Amino acid sequence: MKVEFSYVILLLLMILESCHNATDDQVVKIADNDSLKELYLKDLEIRELDSKTDTVNLENYDKVHRAKVFEWLANNQIKTPMDKYRAALILQHT
Repeated sequence: MKVEFSYVILLLLMILESCHNATDDQVVKIADNDSLKELYLKDLEIRELDSKTDTVNLENYDKVHRAKVFEWLANNQIKTPMDKYRAALILQHT
C-alpha cells in the first residue's frame, strides 16, 4: 500500500509539472494593430481641431475611417482589447 501511494504522489507531481510547462511555452503575444492605432490618433486629432476651429468636415473623415475599421473587422485584424477599444471609439464617432 505504501509503494502504491508513493507512485500516485509521483504521478501527480509529474502531471502538475507537465501542465505548468505546457502553458508557459504556448503563450503567444498578439500585437496591437498599428494601422488602427494611427487611425485612432488621427480621429482624435481631427476632432480636437474641429472643436477649436469648427472648420473640419467630419462626415468625410468618418466615412473613410468607418470603412477601414469594417474592413479590418471582416479580415480579423482587430484582435486585442486595445484594438477593440480604438475601433469602438472610431465607430462611435460615425
